[in-house]
Amino acid sequence: MVKSVLTETQKGKLAQDLLAQVCLIGSNGKISVALPMVDDEAIDLIFYLRGLSEKTLFAQVKSRWTSSEGVKGGKFRTQVRKASFHARDNYYLIFVAYDEDKLQLVQPLWFVPSTEFVRLTKGQKQAKRIVFESRFDSNDMWKPYRLNLRELASSIIEYLCGASVV
Repeated sequence: MVKSVLTETQKGKLAQDLLAQVCLIGSNGKISVALPMVDDEAIDLIFYLRGLSEKTLFAQVKSRWTSSEGVKGGKFRTQVRKASFHARDNYYLIFVAYDEDKLQLVQPLWFVPSTEFVRLTKGQKQAKRIVFESRFDSNDMWKPYRLNLRELASSIIEYLCGASVV
């Protein structure tokens, strides 16, 4: 494989856009996705039901590529900046990996309510960042939030229709 010349920002944007497309296709057009004009509130995607936009789901997407050492070893590790992260009921974090060889997103991903993310990472002492770390096949505290790509659109629809997601 040729070494990537994409920046980390470009990689993140590409994975985020691909994830949005998967949700649109996986929902059979029931979900619409909007992109914020600026990214200063840690919101990457805004989901709402097509034609019924009373309820929205805001998402921050954190991605890693298979060329990273952690993902090669079966681990997903990333950090969330505390300064721009504000937990609320309609805000979720989506952690997803991208396979550069297969040109597709990797199964599984994590779909974590921000309020649960805060609760589960409460003991972390880092001043500026909150760490998310899990293995793709682990039985850790993040397992209840692990989904395959096909389940993500359904989970978003459940949330937008007022049902409990996790």
